[in-house]
Amino acid sequence: MKSAIAIELPTTRHRWCKWHVLKKAKESLGGIYSKNSIFKKQLHELVDEIVSIPEFETRWAQLVEEHGLGENEFLARAYQNRDMWAKPFFTETFCTGMTRTQRSESANHLLKTYIPRSAPMHLFVSQYNRMIADRDADEGKEEHATKQAHRSLRVGVPLELHAAQVYTRAMYQRFSNELFKSGKFSCADEPEAGNYRVILLDYGPYMDHGLVEYRVGSNPFATDFFCQCKRFEHCGIPCCHILKVLTHHGFTEIPAGLLLKRWTREAKSVGDPKLAAVIAAQQVTDLDVAGHYFFDRDQ
Repeated sequence: MKSAIAIELPTTRHRWCKWHVLKKAKESLGGIYSKNSIFKKQLHELVDEIVSIPEFETRWAQLVEEHGLGENEFLARAYQNRDMWAKPFFTETFCTGMTRTQRSESANHLLKTYIPRSAPMHLFVSQYNRMIADRDADEGKEEHATKQAHRSLRVGVPLELHAAQVYTRAMYQRFSNELFKSGKFSCADEPEAGNYRVILLDYGPYMDHGLVEYRVGSNPFATDFFCQCKRFEHCGIPCCHILKVLTHHGFTEIPAGLLLKRWTREAKSVGDPKLAAVIAAQQVTDLDVAGHYFFDRDQ
């Protein structure tokens, strides 16, 4: 599959499903990977949070040495193929934050709830149509809830109010969580215009992706921002570090370059004047992303 994708789909990013990579960890590692083991906690923190390649490699080596697993074949094979599944190696690939095959697996599960395994063709068609109708109805309910629900503001800055006006209900909650996390950081301007240092104020038990300082930059027009953690490029929503810069400088609205139309209330709209600037800003981005699909091991 790897060879075929490289030849036939050269502009895509082929990655393995992280769940499938780690699913045999218990079988291969034994008791050290038990439910409440320190090793298991450290391993999952490493593969879920770290976004820096050098830090990932350093901490992996430390973890293996600390627990005496230098000769473990499973860990050696996983590390050897780390560029195919580890988070730091595809943070710049837009995949809405998915690192597993949950999209295809959830679709399979949904089909199985409507259609029996041995269903004849006529039953398959009727049940499939019923499934689509139910999905449309659920989507309609969510759209209605998005329009009707009152957004509770946790932080109380103008940026939060703007997010409540443009994002869907679910995406506003994710944005709100990132904005709340930004309170743990301070922002310092660099001598070069459009560059900032975002610094974690109090480490305590909290470590942000293993780092305590992030570099954030912007274009000359302050419409696009770029963070070292690459969360926006990976998930399509501004990270807490960028949001810290925005609140520090008194932004009242989310810059156009940080708003993906797919997450807004007007995702289905083509000509809404309120989001005309956002759509225009995203045209180049959409063309760039269109050729970069996320391929999992089992897809």
